[in-house]
Amino acid sequence: MKMSRQKRFLRFWCCFVLMFFAVTVAQSAIVDLTAYVSFALKDSAGNNLADGSVVMIFGSTDAINNGPMSYGGTNRIADSVRGDDVYIGMVRIDGGGTFYTANDFSFDDNVVKYLYIRFFNTTNYPVEGYIAWNTSLVVKTTSEFGKVTTDFVGGYLASVTNNFVVIPEPSTSHLLLVFLGLAFGMRSIMKKDVRKQRTPDCGR
Repeated sequence: MKMSRQKRFLRFWCCFVLMFFAVTVAQSAIVDLTAYVSFALKDSAGNNLADGSVVMIFGSTDAINNGPMSYGGTNRIADSVRGDDVYIGMVRIDGGGTFYTANDFSFDDNVVKYLYIRFFNTTNYPVEGYIAWNTSLVVKTTSEFGKVTTDFVGGYLASVTNNFVVIPEPSTSHLLLVFLGLAFGMRSIMKKDVRKQRTPDCGR
């Protein structure tokens, strides 16, 4: 009996230790981001971007910046991604063409191995209209104790101009209309099936 209790106690602690390590590993995958630029981001004329200008942070599994999605030809969607890229968050220039953000964003560092930014010569958000913009180089991340600190360096010019569009999300009323349309269609199909079952086969 004593040996049986010891075995149960040992199994309990083994399970507890395994669960603890599993939770620790799962949590350690989510890291907090500290990001900044050491040198000013600039407009196409070489002037520092105005305070409040929009900067977006993106992540990627590989070292390739896949760029934003196109819409209707040459239009772009500012916060969109392609391929394995992911949108992490938006910050604003907070002085001298630079920005600094600490622990405002988190991501899974098992998925995101690289980071880059898109910056825009506008303080308006969402980004819409003909706007000068550009991206940084892709920077490899290194996590320590659940944190990633990344310097995107800066010194880049917003030398590319595109027309940015915002794709509106469907409103609740539109979704409700779609649901009602589907429900009405299903009801009509079910009625037809019932009528077919009730109609006698005169050919027999």
